[in-house]
Amino acid sequence: MPARARSAAGGNLMSPRRPLRSLVMLLSLGMTVGANAAAHDWYTGLRQPGTGISCCGGYDCRPLQPEQIRYVDGRMQFFLDNEWRDVDPWIILERPSPDGRVHACWNAASQRLICVILPGTL
Repeated sequence: MPARARSAAGGNLMSPRRPLRSLVMLLSLGMTVGANAAAHDWYTGLRQPGTGISCCGGYDCRPLQPEQIRYVDGRMQFFLDNEWRDVDPWIILERPSPDGRVHACWNAASQRLICVILPGTL
């Protein structure tokens, strides 16, 4: 009987469990990527007030954590790219975020905040 092949870690490459484990990992990855894409879809079509620039035109749109948001002298600031950034009120969209969180569309290349989507209440 031929010897079974072993991986560098000593595992059996011919194990009947390996295809099943690989399939489970691929399905998990696919569901995660699909969920992220679906979660990001709601940004599509959002436009910056006044200019009409796309909020998500290749920029990083994402929800912010509470510790990334603060108020200084009545002005909202976000912590993005290791620095506190002032939020210009004119880039805040009038529609509330669908998940009740604060979202920011940030252009890291130009260090510019493109759009802000607030929850219905803060």
